[in-house]
Amino acid sequence: MLPRATPVPLDDDPPNGAVVFVTDFGTTDTYAAQMVGALMRVDPRARVAAEHHAVPPQDVPAGSEALAELVAAFPAGVTFVAVVDPGVGSDRPILAARAGGMFFVAPDNGLLAPFFSADPSAEIVQLSQGESRSRTFHGRDLMAPAAGRLTRGEPLRALGEPVAEWAPLERPGPESQADGTIVGRVVRSDRFGNLLTNVSRRACPAPASVRIADRAVPVGATYADVPVGGLVALIGSNDRWEIAVRNGSAAALLYTDGGGAGVDAPVTFTS
Repeated sequence: MLPRATPVPLDDDPPNGAVVFVTDFGTTDTYAAQMVGALMRVDPRARVAAEHHAVPPQDVPAGSEALAELVAAFPAGVTFVAVVDPGVGSDRPILAARAGGMFFVAPDNGLLAPFFSADPSAEIVQLSQGESRSRTFHGRDLMAPAAGRLTRGEPLRALGEPVAEWAPLERPGPESQADGTIVGRVVRSDRFGNLLTNVSRRACPAPASVRIADRAVPVGATYADVPVGGLVALIGSNDRWEIAVRNGSAAALLYTDGGGAGVDAPVTFTS
């Protein structure tokens, strides 16, 4: 557990009524829609501004990454409900929080750790789990209703008891070697087959060469810097390095394991 500063109640700038859901539920079943219903039962005027239900199942680091990308895209005051919860039904806490001008409801399993670490004045409370209809669907029974309480104007401190620590996010970072080489890894492939890495622009501003799957990859600024079908390493919209194929799929070109292509594969950046 990571310690933090004493919570400071903040009453200014309440939630703006918009809610964003981030889950690993997918859209085949009714789980995601049930959470919207649970939110609206508590606050019929809440606005579901966006939904992202494509986090890989039980992948907390991927859920935290998706949450960070969405938080960066929205204005202050949005309430984010993040449900990637492999510990559902256990004694793991559920948190409601305000950090960085945003509001959050999520299990305490590392999903929110980067936001708490970035904001020493974050206010965090632990929800009671005594009113859940089901031990296997806390997203519907506890988290979405808590978000509705926030959007209808209840202060955060009314939702639970303040807490002073939280679970860390277990996510390996890139490794820096003595010769200046940086070894990162692929964290996911997107719909286009781009292989997104955990190496940021700050960690590696301008590598001379990049290698993945025993192949050298040219460094470019955009996909069009290589011929059609060519590999290219570039900094993507999330400010991290990715491996792409112009008008094609790097995942399909380099790997054969479908949608999980290349995840955890090492990527070497040499100055």
